[in-house]
Amino acid sequence: MPLVPAPDEAPRELLGDVARQAVSSLRGYVYQAWCSIDAWLQLRSENDVIYLEGAEDLDRIGPHEAVTEQVKHVADSLSLNSQKTRDALENFWSLKLRERTRAVTYHYLTTASIAMERDAAFDGIRGIDAWRAAQTNVYLAAAIRRYLVNNLVAGTPLHTFVASSTATDFQTEVIRRFHFFTDQPGIEDVKQSVDDRLTHRLSALNVPLPLVGRVRNQLESAFWNVVIRTNSSDRRLTAAELIRQIDSASTEHLPVSAG
Repeated sequence: MPLVPAPDEAPRELLGDVARQAVSSLRGYVYQAWCSIDAWLQLRSENDVIYLEGAEDLDRIGPHEAVTEQVKHVADSLSLNSQKTRDALENFWSLKLRERTRAVTYHYLTTASIAMERDAAFDGIRGIDAWRAAQTNVYLAAAIRRYLVNNLVAGTPLHTFVASSTATDFQTEVIRRFHFFTDQPGIEDVKQSVDDRLTHRLSALNVPLPLVGRVRNQLESAFWNVVIRTNSSDRRLTAAELIRQIDSASTEHLPVSAG
């Protein structure tokens, strides 16, 4: 006779194949969602817009600047020679070549910490730290340029540029346009940031603060509705739509008596 689980015990899970489970990918999508909502809450101008799943996970576009942002929730550390780094640099350069009429800045935002390159090519300085310092240090920019000539895939548009550029041109066109944001907070911390921003907004509107959770849930629902749209131009978050969503979630619709 089979054993009957106690009332407070759940039936045992099936023995699944860990390699086929998509938990890490799903965690990455959720992280991207909350980072996008947090960015949405930071829009201040009616002329600013966020496009989702455009050039990268989210593109912040304004009248005077364009920032594309890749968002990564990962446990592995990151170095200048990581495949993810090389891919991001290649993607940035391809976008730059497509966007001939406006300057684009690339943000690589990740929960990963910085690792030292195995070849320790920068005299004990981690490559990404060297990259940051090279924003204003042309000698480090020259060292990074030489390093990438030997580590990027030969023949790509980025490799061709890096191999033929001066240190100053490389610093101006690549290093100062590509920024690493490592050791970023995880999902729960970003959700808390969303709640904090909503608390300030609702307080300024004299909306009861217990409605923060309802508004947050509505913004999350709106994000998922937008991000799955087929046309890329429709996958956008605006300041005006943010106001409408907050108003919809925070307005009490009470029945009106007929007599």
